[in-house]
Amino acid sequence: MFLSRSYLEIGSSWIPFVMSVSLTSLLLSTGNYLSALDSFVGMPVMFYTSLLSFLYVLLFWIRDALRDYVVGVCPSSYTSLSLLFVAIVIFSEVMVFFAVFWVLFWFALIPNVWNGLTWPVVGVSWLDAFGLPLFGTTLLLTSAVFVTWSHGSSSSSSSKSSLLTAILLGIVFLVVQISEYHSLTYVISSSTYGAIFFVSTGLHGLHVLVGIILLALALLRLMVSHVVVMEGSIWYWHFVDYVWLLLFSSAYLLVS
Repeated sequence: MFLSRSYLEIGSSWIPFVMSVSLTSLLLSTGNYLSALDSFVGMPVMFYTSLLSFLYVLLFWIRDALRDYVVGVCPSSYTSLSLLFVAIVIFSEVMVFFAVFWVLFWFALIPNVWNGLTWPVVGVSWLDAFGLPLFGTTLLLTSAVFVTWSHGSSSSSSSKSSLLTAILLGIVFLVVQISEYHSLTYVISSSTYGAIFFVSTGLHGLHVLVGIILLALALLRLMVSHVVVMEGSIWYWHFVDYVWLLLFSSAYLLVS
């Protein structure tokens, strides 16, 4: 007697194992690379190799998910389960950034003797909040408007162009962030403020990159199936926007 299955039976795959190895290697090499505690010459090579490996496997994973969706092997509950997964991921990231902001406000509101009882540390020349940071804020908020417009648009062509514009604005934001790093007079090991600043903004930049990938996946699905299924991508992108508004207020305006 055969039982009917209402779920998707997943076959064996090399992707989860390689993803775990790449992510573990990326986290370890990132910590050593940024803290400069490891004198191993090949550490930068390990960092960039792990990053490329992680992105490569991630794209493979996205390709398989898109292929299953297009050929129709996914069950009807796939979309709701995907949204639940995105919600769980966002909740976990909220906890991560909660810890980051806790440290930031702890040192900002309760300066200690190691920081000269001031915040930021004496001698640190911080960036003008109304320069590149404000421009980056404008880019992200504008991209959020285009994402929302793309989701609510009744025209397929308008939805595609709006989503593409949002992706391009996100890429420009990352370029602005990198340019900002090059213009700073301090590094991650300069002081407590430098460490908190680079960790918080760098972590946010990584989430922007993930958000761009999710939006690109939504655009690809829209081009293939002409159906807008992007609620999860919208949730994640707005989460990235909210985090940046908090960062802009605390890491830039607070010290200005």
